[in-house]
Amino acid sequence: MVWRAGEGRTNGAILFGGVTVEPDAAAEVDRTWFLGTSVRGIVPNRPDDNIGLQFTRLHYSDAARDAARAASLADGTPLRRRDTESVFEAHYGLQLRDNVRLAPNLQYVWNPGGDEGAKSGAAWGLRLDVSF
Repeated sequence: MVWRAGEGRTNGAILFGGVTVEPDAAAEVDRTWFLGTSVRGIVPNRPDDNIGLQFTRLHYSDAARDAARAASLADGTPLRRRDTESVFEAHYGLQLRDNVRLAPNLQYVWNPGGDEGAKSGAAWGLRLDVSF
């Protein structure tokens, strides 16, 4: 925990991140890295709610680029370079009951599918967690 908010054992801010690497020939995405933070217990009277932010970068493999090139040649569509995709996500997790959590989120994606010609855009989501 990089910052503590109040007396709760888990109230405060954490940082997280990671990297994945896959063999180029075996994966469409051969490298991924992500970095984020989650902050819990900072909203008055909502000690179990959290706010999260994450940035993710995906790198498309040579095999994925070769497949896109072959498909473009086969069907005559314009060739677009597949390289990287970036995603920023923000969410607010509402702890509704001990066993029910609702988390609306917003994602913004640059170069969807690694396609530099694809239009970037936003997507809303809603996650519901129920523990039995």
